[in-house]
Parts: sequence; C-alpha cells; structure tokens
Amino acid sequence: MADDPYAQAVFSDLLRQAIREAESLFDHPHKQYILFKDLEEKARMRANPHVPDRFPDNPHAQAYFGLFPIVMGEVAARDRGEDWLVAEAFHIDGIVSNSVATFSINPANIEADIRNRLLPRYFKALGGLDKAQALVDRIVEIVRLGASRGTL
Repeated sequence: MADDPYAQAVFSDLLRQAIREAESLFDHPHKQYILFKDLEEKARMRANPHVPDRFPDNPHAQAYFGLFPIVMGEVAARDRGEDWLVAEAFHIDGIVSNSVATFSINPANIEADIRNRLLPRYFKALGGLDKAQALVDRIVEIVRLGASRGTL
C-alpha cells in the first residue's frame, strides 16, 4: 500500500479499531483471529470503505482518488462530490499513463510532463498553488513508487 497513502491512513485506523475490539475479545482467541483475518483480506483487496467501487482493476486511479481527501480535507473533498473526484482520478490516471508512454526512457521528463499538465488544472480547481502543488507532488510520488515496482 505504499503507493496509496489514503489507503494507508484508512487501514491504519481500521487496524487500531480492530486492536481495541480484539482487547475486548481477550477470552475468545478464535473471534480475534477472525477479526484480524477479515481486516487482512480487506487490506489485500484494497477494499477501502471510503472509496467507491468504481475503480475495477485500476489501483492507480483509486490511489489518485484518495489524494483529494488528503490534500483538500475530507469535508471539502466530500463537498466536491463523488462523481467529480472519480472523474478527476481517471483524468490523472490518463495523464500519467500518457506521460509514462511518451517519456518512458527518462523519468525526469515523465515527472516534468505530469507537473506541466496537471498544475494549471488543479491551480484553478483547488484554488491556489499550495494545494495544487501538494496534489501534484503526491501524484508524482505515487508514480515513482509504481515505476520502482514496475507496476506502471
């Protein structure tokens, strides 16, 4: 989950909740096992309860979706609406895929192209350079992690 910071945060919270619940089930080790096994399966499947099921077989778009609540805040992201967030996640995924295909020989050019194509859009959409820069930096971070793992 290194390439999905939102999933990391959500599943960290779910793990804390599971640990608290497991403490109350101290006399029931089988129930504790089932509790953690269910959480492990959700994490493996990236079944994030805060992300809609609209990213079939596209973990990168799902990761980009999760950046909006991180950068904008949960409330502001929710106010934008799920449809906008999903459309933007797929837009980002398209830009990244195109940049990787075009500049696959030189990672620096991939990052520069992503920044050049996304910063103007999110400068307007997010209302300023700070949030736009934070979003694009996180996108580039995901791209770097994906490239280092050979998943792009």
